[in-house]
Amino acid sequence: MGQTLDLVHLRRRILDYTDRRAKKLLPGLPALHPGAGRRLVEIYQAGQLGESEVPALLGQSERTAREIVMALLQEGFIASANQKAPLTIGFPSHVLGDYFPALCDMADTTLTSELSSVHSCHVSGGSATPNILRTSATSFPLS
Repeated sequence: MGQTLDLVHLRRRILDYTDRRAKKLLPGLPALHPGAGRRLVEIYQAGQLGESEVPALLGQSERTAREIVMALLQEGFIASANQKAPLTIGFPSHVLGDYFPALCDMADTTLTSELSSVHSCHVSGGSATPNILRTSATSFPLS
């Protein structure tokens, strides 16, 4: 599992992704503030971070720091139980391929294998249902 998630290099992958977003290199996604990546890495490494620590961490004004936090909250990069609670890291689904490429490659390989085994359809009541839709959820190995 450790190799699949490759947590040793997650910091770099978070910074790479947020840098591409800040430079508007990912079509269809809004730009992130250039300081967003540092913020995410700090929360990831600390486990949680208090709201009052944001401006000092980013070297930004309190207003800019709040704007960065709001953007990250809205997109699911960070989470908080309420306005006073500490911020924790989030992993929105659209970044999983960038953050955990080996995990997503493994899932793609498993899914491709499942889909290639679909060769017939079940017909009932005049509608065709591919076999893959009638199978139980696929479980992915964790190692």
